[in-house]
Amino acid sequence: MKKQVILFCIVTFISSCEKHPDPSYQKLEDYRFRKSGSDQKAFACNYLNDSISVQIENSITNSYTKGLLVQFNVMAGGGSIDQSTIFTDDNGFAYTYWMLGEETCRQLVRANVFDYTGKLLSEIDFRAFGFRFNTWDTVTTGPDIRTKDIVADTINKLTLMTTNNTLYRQGNNYFDWDEVKGINMKSPRTIEMDSEGTLYLGNWYGELLKSFDQGETWVACTKSYTGLLRLFFLSCIIR
Repeated sequence: MKKQVILFCIVTFISSCEKHPDPSYQKLEDYRFRKSGSDQKAFACNYLNDSISVQIENSITNSYTKGLLVQFNVMAGGGSIDQSTIFTDDNGFAYTYWMLGEETCRQLVRANVFDYTGKLLSEIDFRAFGFRFNTWDTVTTGPDIRTKDIVADTINKLTLMTTNNTLYRQGNNYFDWDEVKGINMKSPRTIEMDSEGTLYLGNWYGELLKSFDQGETWVACTKSYTGLLRLFFLSCIIR
């Protein structure tokens, strides 16, 4: 009888360990990592608009992991981090703010995540672009790198760009682009402006929209053109 009780206790203990594993023995596969705030853009020697953060979830219990150590380190660019050593909070978050440097345009911060025993679990990279004055800097991320067409109205300080089947409006800085929403058109591709300031937006499906108020509202043109004929039509409009 005593042996049966001992055997039952051992089986129960093993089963309990499988459901609630010892944190000191957990592996990389036991966690899910999410990052946010990467690929932001700002002027060199300025803070990014948003924080950079890591959120960690236990994939076994499907719960957020509190108390893991995260160290943020600047790897390229010469910038600085407000708080480099952080423990994840109740929601599994560790976040900090990043001031860009001016050594390079493309800058990098690496977040090292450690388990409860100090073992390195993961390295998570954050990329940012710091634009410098009087320097020809380049960007290697969207939406800029897939630009299809662009039009500028210097009088009204308006610049619109089509890229990745989407229309964007330039923000306060030349590297800031905001998606123009509410356009009843699939895959915007070509944009032009005539001498009166009227904007024309077209796609490969023969649809054509026009705007009389610097792109705030769009209406469908009465006649549609397809393929290369539409492109020819657009070029005729502005000549």
